[in-house]
Amino acid sequence: MRDDRSVVRSFSGSALLVGGLLLVLASSKKGEDSSVTPNSQPAETITAAELDKVYQENEVNADSRFKGKLLLVSGTVGDISKDFTDDMILTLKGENLIGVRAYVSDADKAAVANVKKGQSVSVICKGDGMMVGSPVLKGCRLK
Repeated sequence: MRDDRSVVRSFSGSALLVGGLLLVLASSKKGEDSSVTPNSQPAETITAAELDKVYQENEVNADSRFKGKLLLVSGTVGDISKDFTDDMILTLKGENLIGVRAYVSDADKAAVANVKKGQSVSVICKGDGMMVGSPVLKGCRLK
């Protein structure tokens, strides 16, 4: 039988873990990258569906190919949202249900306000790996 102290320790450990995760996510705030401009030259051009497929097949291979690199990604907007830190996210339809999350630069706030679900868009971004089963793009600018 567990005593009250072990329950408190277990709860405290869980709270610290969640707090640490939130701190890490908040520290990557904005996904801003001042080196990304709408006129930047991408290392690779790819569709959101292709990017998602490569990540679903082999995350290690996909990271070596895309992470930290400038990409021109085109796709259909499935969702337009903000996260808990107020970052703008365009979710582009991919191979999985979640899609590809493109964190858009504040410089494109007015442009994002005019985007509609189902619209085809192209974004130039830096690949940022995969999080919770979905490829992530940071510092995105609408092309």
